[in-house]
Amino acid sequence: MKKVLFMLAFAGLAMAANAQLILGGSLQFNNQSGKSTNEVANPTYNVPATKTMGFGFAPTISYVLNDNMQVGISIGMSMGSTTTYSAPAYAGGKEEWVKRSINVYAVAPYFRYYFAQAGNFNFFCEAALVFAMNPRTKTHTYSTFGATEVNTDTKGA
Repeated sequence: MKKVLFMLAFAGLAMAANAQLILGGSLQFNNQSGKSTNEVANPTYNVPATKTMGFGFAPTISYVLNDNMQVGISIGMSMGSTTTYSAPAYAGGKEEWVKRSINVYAVAPYFRYYFAQAGNFNFFCEAALVFAMNPRTKTHTYSTFGATEVNTDTKGA
């Protein structure tokens, strides 16, 4: 048993001696808003367009096995919100909107195989298994129709 463990440890060290670690990742941000040209009954008003805001990042680390193969993992988080306005409410001179906020966490181990090289470019195929979860969704609703304001906080949807 000791000999088997010693051989496995030696093989692992031999692989690690030529190893390369690659660090990378992604960062994203989006923001979209403005005025809608969706005029329902009265051409003198504009319903606000749906507003969307989001932010996310995903650091990645990978281990080069040989010239053609690589394994790695990416761990990410993103959060965002969307606000949607009600056109019939604005047509009646009222205000009504719903804002939904969401957070998503993900872990994605992957395997990459490089199959061709053309100068400084490498072409590859990648297989990833993504595990994502949404632990909580928050919804805020506001209406001047019935003077109501409602907050809900639910576990993953």
